[in-house]
Amino acid sequence: MTARGDVRVPTLFFAFTALLHLAGVLSRFDRFYEALPAVVHAGLLCGQLPLLLVEGYLLDRSLSSSSRRKGTPAWMALPGGPVRWSLALAVTYLGLFVLQTWSVEIGVFDPTPPEVWGNTQRLGWFIGFAVLASFPAYLFAVSAMLPVLRVLVRPLRRLPTAIALLLAVIAGAGLSFAVLSMVDAEKSDAFRELAGQAEALRSQPLPGLLMVLGGPLLGGFGVLRGRSGWRRARPGEE
Repeated sequence: MTARGDVRVPTLFFAFTALLHLAGVLSRFDRFYEALPAVVHAGLLCGQLPLLLVEGYLLDRSLSSSSRRKGTPAWMALPGGPVRWSLALAVTYLGLFVLQTWSVEIGVFDPTPPEVWGNTQRLGWFIGFAVLASFPAYLFAVSAMLPVLRVLVRPLRRLPTAIALLLAVIAGAGLSFAVLSMVDAEKSDAFRELAGQAEALRSQPLPGLLMVLGGPLLGGFGVLRGRSGWRRARPGEE
């Protein structure tokens, strides 16, 4: 039962962002990775922070109004389903990116399957790895990432929802572009992939901007259009 004054989490928005994060995860499968242009990978990477800031803002607003018992961890108040999957898939994507970009090894576990395997077997291996990784990814998301996101979006609490969402998207995209533009492949081969993505964004700015801004802006518009996501619960409502 929802207590009076609690702000509901817009579940449909998180179902949408979960699909966007899932697209990022699948893009790390080597066969898909090779087939996609660099600007798509750049858009998926730079689009993570704007999405996460918007998600953090929505969850912070809900958790701040929550009537949960004092001392109860904030993550226990998170609704299940799309919200938790969205957070888990976001960290899973970022984890896969780090593991594959810098060839980080975790014992015998490797998200990239052996080359001698067929495509079906390779995809099955990758999906199995991603599913297993999603469990520690979720724990990291709720214990470490979500508290950081809530601190970052705290200045937005007093602003109108539309302005807060817009600022979150702009700040996330701007910071992502700025960091990616500073990558220098000449200093280290480990940053060659990132440098290629930065160059793709510079040469194809419009597709890159659409990919980075499209998801969070479309999702934010959906939140504003469906005001039920922000409606305060009536007494006795479940």
